[in-house]
Amino acid sequence: MSVPSERTYQDRLRESILGLGEHSTRKSHYPELQRRLDELERFRFLLDRSNDLFFLVRAADGRIVDANASACSRLGYGSRDLVGARFVDLLLEAEVLLIEQTVTARLRRDDEEPLWVEMTMQRARFSGEEYLVVVARDVTERNRILEALTESENRYRGVVQQVTDGILIVEPGGGAIEDTNRAVADLLGYSHFALLGLHTMDLFAPGSRLPDEGSTTVCQLLRSDGNPVPAEVTVTPITYGDDRVMHCFVIRDATARLEVERVRREAHEQLEQNILQFATLGDHIRNPLAVIVGLADLLGTPDAERIVQQAREIDRIVDQLDRGWIESEKVRSFLRRYY
Repeated sequence: MSVPSERTYQDRLRESILGLGEHSTRKSHYPELQRRLDELERFRFLLDRSNDLFFLVRAADGRIVDANASACSRLGYGSRDLVGARFVDLLLEAEVLLIEQTVTARLRRDDEEPLWVEMTMQRARFSGEEYLVVVARDVTERNRILEALTESENRYRGVVQQVTDGILIVEPGGGAIEDTNRAVADLLGYSHFALLGLHTMDLFAPGSRLPDEGSTTVCQLLRSDGNPVPAEVTVTPITYGDDRVMHCFVIRDATARLEVERVRREAHEQLEQNILQFATLGDHIRNPLAVIVGLADLLGTPDAERIVQQAREIDRIVDQLDRGWIESEKVRSFLRRYY
């Protein structure tokens, strides 16, 4: 068995290193290395095109090892400014800890308003060293919308609380009360929280039925002390989202209106009685007056003439009463038509 010469071994080693041999190192490892480099380039390309901010932070000292293009552009820093900097220096909230959790925080930006982000942090180990992978999503616009919604809701609640009519938001069919304003509490003597624990039928007097949707009905409601109070109740369906239907009860105290109607009704009745009295009063006066005039004519004395003159004066006054009755009838017709 022949042993290869030293020259032959060196030639083969050189060819293997240079990639000239059949089993060279370059030929066997270069394609795999190139493939991995291509994968890394594609991954980096996708990472830099993401809208999220990515940071690789060394766990030992909390310094940024790498950051994607979005992190640099959104914060207004260059890659050289971020790499090597402490990640906590970017945080405005000092109490945020670099542990595995999802938190909302603000990141410092270069000469701009802070950037609101929602951060997710996870631990990872590369080449035996521990890192934190921080993914931050810009939620500035979301926070702006939430603030606008909160402000709008506060304005709505402020207006509803100042409305003099009571408002109840309840489940259909006399269900639980979900929301109410101050006017209901003032009218019925309940606290806001006490009303939220009741059902709609708890507020109506025994024997009462709930008003129909879209209608206004005078109902007897019960105060917290058990005393009834008349109220005009209007029920309107409202929709939350796509399919949740609730009922909105608008409650107005009808005590003053019903009292005005009672006084008006009594006034009309009294006026009608007065007009009837006017209509009969003239006849009641003229009948005895005719007797007096007839007796005076029979006497034929100077005093009789004076009696007749006074009777004529009384008859003139009765004529004025008749004209007053006609005017009163016109007033009654007007009041009946417009009041």
